[in-house]
Amino acid sequence: MTSKDYDRDIDILCTDDHKFNVSIDRGIEPGGINVYDSILINKEGSSKQMQTLMLVGSTLYLDDCDLSRNYDDPQEGHLNSIQEN
Repeated sequence: MTSKDYDRDIDILCTDDHKFNVSIDRGIEPGGINVYDSILINKEGSSKQMQTLMLVGSTLYLDDCDLSRNYDDPQEGHLNSIQEN
């Protein structure tokens, strides 16, 4: 997971596949994000998902991303987001 100091999204990249990218749409400022935990989940078949718990500003997010394939639009891999203020 990576982002620039000021960025519109968080990118999930893969060292084995330099073309792989899944993006989570967030407004990022320096020191404004804390990633508390993430877990990789193997679903039935060949589906892989990543669940991440992060704090952005004062909002807590639980995000689900599909990591099983490459997407033409990186935001298609972001499946779901639950937020709590």
